[in-house]
Amino acid sequence: MSQFPVYKQLYDAAGTKFVSKKKKREILEYITKFDANQQEHLYVIIKMYQMSNDDNYMYELPYNAECVASENTINESEKDIIFDLESFPPKLKNMLYDFCQLTKNI
Repeated sequence: MSQFPVYKQLYDAAGTKFVSKKKKREILEYITKFDANQQEHLYVIIKMYQMSNDDNYMYELPYNAECVASENTINESEKDIIFDLESFPPKLKNMLYDFCQLTKNI
């Protein structure tokens, strides 16, 4: 399925156990520092997980995400996507944590 090799690596390595508050804070901390390319990869991981694990993936945005305009938004394609980390399954949270760890070491 994957044309994004890191997805399979993250999926296979991720546990399904509860993600601690500390790890959730770290995920949010890292994400705020991501550049546009890293943000795009993050979205691909989330969407691919949804497509392979959720029967209701027909929705455009996964896991109750919202499209919001920033104050500098000129057109629809420039909106930001906001996710609620709490709505993600534990395995996906673990995958995102591992992805953040990978990107911080690059």
